[in-house]
Amino acid sequence: MLSATFSKEIQIMAAKFLRADYIFVAVGIVGGACKDVEQNFIESERREKLNKLLALLSEQGANRF
Repeated sequence: MLSATFSKEIQIMAAKFLRADYIFVAVGIVGGACKDVEQNFIESERREKLNKLLALLSEQGANRF
């Protein structure tokens, strides 16, 4: 699991749900993300990931991303 931005809530969720030993590595300023960035967590089974991603892209429109 990796991201350019990790809120405290996402860090706690990652530590809780990841099965391997959890390691958080920060490069740069922690909490320095733009306030306009919205983070969402969508739980899915491994086999569902591609279909969920395609559905999100379709719902949001290509210009959103």
